Amino acid sequence: MKKYLGDILVYNEKRQLVLVVVTLNQCEKSREWVAEYRRNLYLNTELPKTPFFVIASPDNFYLWKEAEDEGILNPTYEMAPRFSLRGFLKRSGLSPDKLNRSSFELLVNGWFDLLQIVDEKTEICSRYPDWQLEQNQAWLFESGLFEAIKHGQLITRDEYDDGLY
Repeated sequence: MKKYLGDILVYNEKRQLVLVVVTLNQCEKSREWVAEYRRNLYLNTELPKTPFFVIASPDNFYLWKEAEDEGILNPTYEMAPRFSLRGFLKRSGLSPDKLNRSSFELLVNGWFDLLQIVDEKTEICSRYPDWQLEQNQAWLFESGLFEAIKHGQLITRDEYDDGLY
């Protein structure tokens, strides 16, 4: 079995692995396709089991919460992340369809890193008003993801591949 832990690992304040993020720099994939992709990852790699699992693509972030089954399961939540990636993209001068996989992974890394340093829900909602939309609220807040990763630590694939963690 191939060793692959994901692209981004997020630990909570107690140093417990709570989130694995897999970046997928491909747009317009169906829920069914993403669910099958997740299943194939679990069948063919050594992905750790965590309370939260995300497949991040430029047009959708798919979140599974406490999905113990490694079969084909539709995501528990999904959201269109463009509103919150917009600032990162504007500063880089790039559009999502022009990013290669490494650049997209770096973008997603920065995005999750920002979520970890925010203290309160109101702080992120005032910075990005679209977080107040019902679908986005469910993805980040109702799912429990925000509280799980807040003040945690993020480790990239490059960091654990290089043996830094």
